[in-house]
Amino acid sequence: MLLVEREILGYLSDNWSVPSPATTPILAWKNFNVSVNFSSDQDYLVPIMRNLDSIILEIPAECGAVRRDYAMGLNLLLRENTGTSAANAYVDVLKNLFDKKEITTSSFDYSFSPLEIGAGFGQGPHFELPVSIEFFVYSS
Repeated sequence: MLLVEREILGYLSDNWSVPSPATTPILAWKNFNVSVNFSSDQDYLVPIMRNLDSIILEIPAECGAVRRDYAMGLNLLLRENTGTSAANAYVDVLKNLFDKKEITTSSFDYSFSPLEIGAGFGQGPHFELPVSIEFFVYSS
C-alpha cells in the first residue's frame, strides 16, 4: 500500500466515529489482505482506494511535481431495517471528514471533491449504500 493510501485510511480510522444514539459501523478492511466475516447484525464501512491517474506537471520529469488522482469508495453495509436516520448519520460523518475538504498530513496536502452518494441496493443480509469521493495530491 502506498504512503498516500496509508495516510488517508489512517485518517479515516482515527476519525471514524458516529455520535450517539447510532452505533459506529465497523471498518472492514477486507480489500487489504484481511478477512472479514460479515455478521448480519452489524453495520460496516468498507473503504477501498484506486489510483486514477498520475501526471508529471513539469519538465524535466525527475524534478517535476506529480499530481496523483484517486477515487475512494466508502461503501456502507447496513443491517436490514436500519432506517434512513442511521444511514444519514453515517453519511453526515463521512461528509464532515471528506466533503470538499483540504486535509494535511505529515507528508501531503490532499484536496477532496464533493462526496457522492449512490442509489442503495439489497445485498444478502445487508443494504449496501455506495459512497464515493475523488481527491488529488501533489508530490515531487
